[in-house]
Amino acid sequence: MFGLSVYLLLIDDDKNKRKFECIYNTYKYRMYFICKDILKDYYLAEDALQEAFISIIKRLDQIHDVDSKRTACYVCLIAKSRAIDLYRKIQKDYKTEFPLEDYGLVTYPTELIELESDEQEIMAAIQLLKPLSRQILELYLEKGMTRKEIGTLLNLRYDTVRKRIKVALLEIQVELHKRGIYE
Repeated sequence: MFGLSVYLLLIDDDKNKRKFECIYNTYKYRMYFICKDILKDYYLAEDALQEAFISIIKRLDQIHDVDSKRTACYVCLIAKSRAIDLYRKIQKDYKTEFPLEDYGLVTYPTELIELESDEQEIMAAIQLLKPLSRQILELYLEKGMTRKEIGTLLNLRYDTVRKRIKVALLEIQVELHKRGIYE
């Protein structure tokens, strides 16, 4: 994590430097624990905290009383937002497909055959879904769309999309259990 002196280099006038120094010393641990709670990783929490402090520096003119509850909420909200942004970025990066070699599947051809037959069974179970449920599930799983995006696209409420996905997954699970695939 950057030290206070590095952040102070980003600030021009002495009044704002003193203000930021007070904010830094007062809230750094609280902000760190918020980031750590969201990201569950020491290093990622430090990254998010650095981003939060840089955001605070950009918005120093919006902070008047360093010790007020409003300021405490404001800086904690910035920390939370930066941690969530980093979390989403990491999730998005991990949604990319990985080659089968990474999972050791290429060296076990019998497992690949089983995987392919299981995939065919899953696809057959998906085909048994109602058309709207199948469409929602395909948009969610294959296209990687969020529930909100699906709702907007299909003119459905968020809760409706969420429930349809949940029910569709349960229906697939029941069908696969009937076929002896899912225990």
